[in-house]
Amino acid sequence: MTKTLSRLAVAAVLLSSVPLAASADGWHDGARPDGWSGPEAPTYPAPPPAAYPGRLRDAREWRERRSRERELAEVTAQLRELDAQRDRFHAENRYRPGKLRRYDRGYAARRAELERRYHELQIVAWR
Repeated sequence: MTKTLSRLAVAAVLLSSVPLAASADGWHDGARPDGWSGPEAPTYPAPPPAAYPGRLRDAREWRERRSRERELAEVTAQLRELDAQRDRFHAENRYRPGKLRRYDRGYAARRAELERRYHELQIVAWR
């Protein structure tokens, strides 16, 4: 009960401070008094067109990144499914240690292959 009350109190304080923060500059009517010498907001010129990379290169990189993300999601799903299969197999054959050892050898090989693909697909800084 006290946890809920304390959260409500914090929420009330935060919500009541929002209008105060919005009007923190003190100019409610929008007009500034005479003699106020605040700095003007800086304006920056638009960057030259050469600063923007070509659209073709961007599209190619985007397609490559999307395909990499899609394949990474597939590998992640396969890893989850492999773990679920292993859990089911272990639940069904928990009293057969020989069968479990044989299954775990194959499982380790499949898991290593999927993890290798997973690490190859991850984007790293030096690529």
